[in-house]
Amino acid sequence: MADIVRLEDLKTEEITELLAANGRRLAEDQAAVIHHSASQICDLKRAFDLLQSLQKLDKAA
Repeated sequence: MADIVRLEDLKTEEITELLAANGRRLAEDQAAVIHHSASQICDLKRAFDLLQSLQKLDKAA
């Protein structure tokens, strides 16, 4: 059984190393999970950036 890797517990560099080492051997469902996780990370980053902007606007108001 393959080890379970939680992307949210890894640093960016560790994820990059894992993908470089195993990227060619990913099953289709594994690739889909990685793509979905990356999309979620991007959405969270955008939301965090927006929240910071709103906090700055609130302080300025």
